[in-house]
Amino acid sequence: MDFTGQPNSFALFDDTLFQDKEYTLHLAYEPEKRWFPYYLYVYSISYSQFHYLKALEYTFQDPYFYEPVSMPSNIEGGIGFISLDAVEVIKVN
Repeated sequence: MDFTGQPNSFALFDDTLFQDKEYTLHLAYEPEKRWFPYYLYVYSISYSQFHYLKALEYTFQDPYFYEPVSMPSNIEGGIGFISLDAVEVIKVN
């Protein structure tokens, strides 16, 4: 869940709280109980892709009771979204 109480299945958050600043991310994990290394994947995505993924997330909520969601699309004459990501992979010790 995110701070609004909505599910956050894509682990999305925007940078409004730390825009143009540094941010320290604190991870909760138990290093002594792991059998393999942990990796943190941090993606940098566009504003448009962020809104597409948020809309997609709302469609995965309760299949019986939800409000219709307008899905953003950047494909002319079609439905969907094309984008590129920049990813940073960090090994957590």
